[in-house]
Amino acid sequence: METTGFVVETDVCRIKFYTSDQGIQLRNKSELMNHRPGEWFRISAAEAQDYEKCEPLHDLSHFKTRDQNGTCYVELFAAKPNYSKLSENLRNKYEGAVWSPFLLYLNDEERILENVQQEVVKVTVKYAPSDDKLFEIVSFSEWDKQPNEARLRMYYHTPWSIEAFASRMKPSRYLEFRNGFVAPKRTVNRETEAIGICIANKAPNPVQQYCTSARSSTSYLWSQYTGLTRWIIQAETGDRASSLKVSFPFEKEKIEGQTTQGIKYVKYNAHFHDVELGRVEIHQFEGEFILQKINNHHEDLLKKGEAEVERAQKEVVIIDATVTVDDKFVEIFENHLKKGIFFVKSIDRMYYLNEGQTIYQKE
Repeated sequence: METTGFVVETDVCRIKFYTSDQGIQLRNKSELMNHRPGEWFRISAAEAQDYEKCEPLHDLSHFKTRDQNGTCYVELFAAKPNYSKLSENLRNKYEGAVWSPFLLYLNDEERILENVQQEVVKVTVKYAPSDDKLFEIVSFSEWDKQPNEARLRMYYHTPWSIEAFASRMKPSRYLEFRNGFVAPKRTVNRETEAIGICIANKAPNPVQQYCTSARSSTSYLWSQYTGLTRWIIQAETGDRASSLKVSFPFEKEKIEGQTTQGIKYVKYNAHFHDVELGRVEIHQFEGEFILQKINNHHEDLLKKGEAEVERAQKEVVIIDATVTVDDKFVEIFENHLKKGIFFVKSIDRMYYLNEGQTIYQKE
């Protein structure tokens, strides 16, 4: 599997790269190529031991690497928690944390950012691996002349923000079905714009039974805020939006139930809530799959000691899944507060929010 990263350290025989998706990668040093810290390379599979120079990743804004006296330095934006907006539990858990999307947690051993008021700042770090972090902060400057939207976008993707959102996410109270978003005779104001996901583009048009000149098929849009909306324009999406990629935090109590005899089972109403899709159902097979992978992982950790299991149980597990829309989405929408029109089709990946350690990866 090919990846891209930059050089953080070299010695006589070996070269060490940092990559965002695979962490530190070691390769044998090539005599035909210069290897300076901060230079970018495209790296092939580990068994191939091949790599070649490439341009820095263009989609990483405000990210610069350089060599300074044989040490790799990086300039980038990083975030620190706004403790006033976190619960006491999260404040304690993320006390002193500094995080960036590409380098993950940064070491602030000298407490350079301790009294900094801004949530997002520009920092310079150097490669200095410690017990659980790879880069150490050496200086900072305040966020300057950058749009507020960019700052918020970065801050909302931090582990503590995601965990806080997950703990507070509740079912959204959509507008009632009788309000007419899919009512057959509803008069539509064509100046009104609707934004949503097209979940069907050739569904039977209920208007045709009242007006024979109407089109035989119609499109349906889904929005978390307006529910289902009929759209007479045929969307260029194929017959059905067959799959959508979502991520959600694992919450055992929403998936697993237990009888009075102690027998565990997947709840008939197992689900999670997505910001865009609303309630998403987890059927029995996928629910059993999730629980089995979590249990197998805990059994592996138990071999290292109970402390490892206890630590893991306190961490947030993120699940990447592929979801699809139920064939009976119009009928289901009538009872949308108790059942979602989307369901989990497959589990793609399971991993820890903080460390990024993979529990399961679909091949």
